[in-house]
Amino acid sequence: MSVTALLAWGCAVAGALMLLPAGIEHTCDRRWLRAVLAAQSLLPVGLRPLVVAALGPCELALAGIVLVGLGLVPFTTIGISALLLAVASLAALYLVFAVHTAVVMRRSPGAPCGCGGGDEPASLPVVVRGLLIGLGSAWCLLQPPPASWAWLALTAMAGALLGAVGWLMPRLARQ
Repeated sequence: MSVTALLAWGCAVAGALMLLPAGIEHTCDRRWLRAVLAAQSLLPVGLRPLVVAALGPCELALAGIVLVGLGLVPFTTIGISALLLAVASLAALYLVFAVHTAVVMRRSPGAPCGCGGGDEPASLPVVVRGLLIGLGSAWCLLQPPPASWAWLALTAMAGALLGAVGWLMPRLARQ
């Protein structure tokens, strides 16, 4: 496994780890998510209930598939296709989040981001984070997954570090 593969798969792990608290928040506090979507005023009113109902569970399922699938790679090759499909979906989701956030910044300045609790406004660091995680995860499709325990452990550590940086980046940029 190369360093670029480690970074790419680290981005996928980071993206999945960041989806866990966001998915829990979006699932447990649907009233807050409805208010965020209303403040952003980007999605059509008729589409918002579907997004509110589906976003959190989809984030949690996608994160789980990526993390469990990656953990099984050293043992079997049966789930590789499902893992790659999940990683492609993860990449697409983060790229959609990045574009959505950029449009919210333009159309509704000061509107909340909606990416995991709180009312912090949509910001450029959130857009950059979405682009980096999305593009890094997409790069996984061209890289072999970690096939040994050692590489899996390094990938998990890289993902945790990248996830922490990604989670903190918007908060640090505000200070």
